[in-house]
Amino acid sequence: LKEEIIISAKWQQTRGTAEQKIVYDILSLIKIIKENPKYKKAYIVLGGTGFSAAAKEFFLGQAHLNFVKDGEKVEVISLEKFIEKANSKIL
Repeated sequence: LKEEIIISAKWQQTRGTAEQKIVYDILSLIKIIKENPKYKKAYIVLGGTGFSAAAKEFFLGQAHLNFVKDGEKVEVISLEKFIEKANSKIL
C-alpha cells in the first residue's frame, strides 16, 4: 500500500479570515487521514504576509499539538520550509 501525504495551502495576502480557518482544516485533515490509510501525514502550508504574528507563532510552533487529539498527523509549515523539504525530498 503506497502512503501519500495531503497538502493544504493557505495564502493570506492581507488581514482576513484564512488564519481563523486553520484549526478547522487541521481537524478535517486528521479525519481524512484516519479514514484513509493511504495517507500518512498532512501539511498545511502558510504563505503570504497577511497572517498575524500571533497566528504564525501559534501554528508554525505546532501549538495545536497541545489541544488537538492526533494533531501530530498534521504539520503546519511556512511556504519556505515546505519548499526546502520538497527540494530535499523529505516530504
